[in-house]
Amino acid sequence: MTVDLKLEGVKPSFLMDKKELKKVFNLNSYEWWRNHRRVVTFGGFLILFAWYISPVIKEAAYKNRCIEIAEERILFSLKEKTEI
Repeated sequence: MTVDLKLEGVKPSFLMDKKELKKVFNLNSYEWWRNHRRVVTFGGFLILFAWYISPVIKEAAYKNRCIEIAEERILFSLKEKTEI
């Protein structure tokens, strides 16, 4: 038993020429850029900003870890002093 799907007026993509593909899939690159330039530009700036700020975030993580260790040492030393 075979199922025959017939789509009238539509050829498989590997049989279509370039103009038909552009028409079916809307592959006009200038139109695509004109419709999506704000999103693409904002995304690009966001990625560049994240790349620029990543060392600051890493440094903040190191400082937070240093603060945690120092706090543990201070609390441990205070605990020892109060027990004596």
